[in-house]
Amino acid sequence: MDTFIQLTVDALTLGSVYALIALGYTLVYGVLKLLNFAHGDVFMVGTFIGFGVLQLLGGPASPNVPVWALITIITVAAMGGCAILGVVIERFAYRPLRDAPRIAPLISALGVSFFLANSMQLLFGATPRTYNTFEIGNGELYFKGFDIGNVRVPLLRIITIGAAFALMVGLYVLVNKTRTGKAMRATSYDREAAAMMGIDIDKVITFTFILGSALAGAAGVMFALRVPTTVAIGFVAAARKPDGPPTRASAPTTPIARNAGTTRRSALALHGSATGTRRAIASAQRTPSGESCASTAATSPSEE
Repeated sequence: MDTFIQLTVDALTLGSVYALIALGYTLVYGVLKLLNFAHGDVFMVGTFIGFGVLQLLGGPASPNVPVWALITIITVAAMGGCAILGVVIERFAYRPLRDAPRIAPLISALGVSFFLANSMQLLFGATPRTYNTFEIGNGELYFKGFDIGNVRVPLLRIITIGAAFALMVGLYVLVNKTRTGKAMRATSYDREAAAMMGIDIDKVITFTFILGSALAGAAGVMFALRVPTTVAIGFVAAARKPDGPPTRASAPTTPIARNAGTTRRSALALHGSATGTRRAIASAQRTPSGESCASTAATSPSEE
């Protein structure tokens, strides 16, 4: 039973990160019908933005602000930086090719991905960077938490799962309950008809990139708080191939699913947790069964 609880916590933690990345992918694809291959590298840039802000605030051993403010600031900074990066990518790499043959923006996306990865390696090198989360608040993020049976659930995992869930709920409300969300759904359904109805397509698409990139930035910080980050982590995250992804053909074909994409986004979020479950089980098979949840903080990105 303890092993099941530990694997469940591990799965929810890792699945939350995968779900945020997947939601950023599906937002852009839902509006533009474009596979944004640079999304994984935006996620990688978010990890480095968070690392840089952490150092500016005094480092993990002696931060200038309380722990809760530190995590909030580095997360917001990563989201903001990635949102700006998303706008730049959309403006210069995708917008000029919006009406070009489908292969043109696809090649452009691959080019942006390579450009971001190699630029970051040129600037910061290939050495892994770690947030040294255990030093923050003298291990507060690991020592605090609660117990479920004999399994300790650290505060860091609670923050990761809670923050991801809050972002998913916020995204659902924005897409389905606001005028901006309605414009996004209309653009996704029929871009030409939406433009004739007075919707500013350029603003909608730009906002979609802002939203998806900000989610990638938040996922980057949540990921790097637990494991070291490198310039290759964007490719690793983007190359995760689900075993049984929800497809358009398998999703319900109700008007809500077609227009709002709610079913697809919810399925992606759940599938992220399911993917996390499989990764956690695979990791557990390579580690002693009595290992605590906190012990997985030092695992490498390739193991997750």
